[in-house]
Amino acid sequence: MYARCMGWVTRKNRASRWVQKATSYVFYVEDILECFPEARLLFLARNPLDLAASMKRRGAWWAVARMAYGWNKGVRLARRLARKHPKNLAVIRYEDFVRAPEKEMRSICSFCGLTFYEETLRIPHVNRSESPYNQSSSDTGINASRVGYYDEILTVAEAGAVGALVNGRLIEDIYPELSGKAPLSLTGASYAAALATGAALTTGGEHLRALLNEPRHALERVKRRLMA
Repeated sequence: MYARCMGWVTRKNRASRWVQKATSYVFYVEDILECFPEARLLFLARNPLDLAASMKRRGAWWAVARMAYGWNKGVRLARRLARKHPKNLAVIRYEDFVRAPEKEMRSICSFCGLTFYEETLRIPHVNRSESPYNQSSSDTGINASRVGYYDEILTVAEAGAVGALVNGRLIEDIYPELSGKAPLSLTGASYAAALATGAALTTGGEHLRALLNEPRHALERVKRRLMA
């Protein structure tokens, strides 16, 4: 039914393909491919220190431990699934994309079986971390101005906390250039522990409310994330 509805929307808009953006699809890859064996899945990975910097600017620093947990789970799972389904799933580093957008976009289009168009490189800069939520902008194009900007936003203690929360081996594998950028320290580890405790309490409350409202969905959601 979902495929038929999306097919109808595609035809109605005189398009040839449809796409869905979802942050948690990586936990459902096997289900997606069972229903859509020809699907092409793109997983965009980004330096967790820069993600933390964006969260701080948005006033969401309190959730950085949860972000780190999701980053560890998502990146590890995406890399494993990309090895298992190389024709269906590709892992792309945000940093590589913004530094060489045309090269990466051509590669993405080739992977997805799409024609490359120059217009895809002239996307608007929307919803920046330093401004309120918005979906319109007069600035267009892709650039690397947000690569490594955590140096300007995070304190040494904050960077150390993020370094303690993310998986060190994953960082070495996918971001070797970050080696030593957020060295482990007692201060960073203590800060990380405090952030993790706060995140556990907040997340626990959210899951409890979800469990009361939609018990089956909540249990399945938690199971997928814990077992990934």
